[in-house]
Amino acid sequence: MSSPPPSAPASSALRRIALALDGALTTLAALGVGLFTLVVVYVVIGRYVFGSIPYWSEELPRSLLVWSVFLGLPSVTWRAAHLNAGLLPLLTGEGAARRGLETLARLASAGFYLVLGVVGLQYAHAGMDSLTTALQIPSAIVYAALPLGALLAALAALLPPERAS
Repeated sequence: MSSPPPSAPASSALRRIALALDGALTTLAALGVGLFTLVVVYVVIGRYVFGSIPYWSEELPRSLLVWSVFLGLPSVTWRAAHLNAGLLPLLTGEGAARRGLETLARLASAGFYLVLGVVGLQYAHAGMDSLTTALQIPSAIVYAALPLGALLAALAALLPPERAS
């Protein structure tokens, strides 16, 4: 009977952490989409049934959607579930070439997300002194979704992909 490689416990712990974070982020993103839907339905009913809309009718749904998208980004990245043309398997088949290109794509994605996260941090920092028009909250609260999601997605891109079973 062979013993597992020395990195197996660390890898297992990392996977458990990734799964927990993935679950939390996916849940928050789903709640955000659900809340977004409820707010939009409320605004539509207000507009067409009562003839008035709340002052925050555009800003709140947009902010909820931004946060939902960026909270879901790490999960989609880790699971390699982005929309794609699916040409890689057709061009390379199974084997080393495909695995190499997938690794290269994940590294390129991590680099892109890292740059996006750094730029997002700059935007969030710049928004610390301004307030949103309707909600009167610091713009940095809305902008913070970008660096948070992008930096977590950069980390997710570097993890071994979690394949759907």
